[in-house]
Amino acid sequence: MHIVLYLPEAFYSAIASAFVETLLAINGVRGDKAFSFEFVSSNDHACSKSGIIYPVKSRPSRKMDVLVLLTGVGLDVMESVSALEEESERVKPLVLLAKRQKARIAATCGASYILARLGLLNGRSATISWWLGKEVKRQS
Repeated sequence: MHIVLYLPEAFYSAIASAFVETLLAINGVRGDKAFSFEFVSSNDHACSKSGIIYPVKSRPSRKMDVLVLLTGVGLDVMESVSALEEESERVKPLVLLAKRQKARIAATCGASYILARLGLLNGRSATISWWLGKEVKRQS
């Protein structure tokens, strides 16, 4: 199973690293490569909020089975919503590619806002970060 993690302009390295370390641990326990992964970003390089630089590609090297969208928004709700709206446009081609490839699409933190903005929830329930809840309801 090939998993692509999308890294936005700023993100939390702990989330990206924990995700990948879990996949590597599963591969190690199984004794084979059940999961492959790569980082993709619309930026030339992806730098986490803590300054860690991740190796990224501009597009996936192979068919995606899973696309995971990470976000790195702050606690200022209006500033974060604006950042999520901008990120929606940057990640849209990748999300549409994942949809064409019939990949599962997952979102952490505020990235579910991106899925809603791109019309991918189609009335389905989704969980969003507590601090974005009021803004999402206001826009509904």
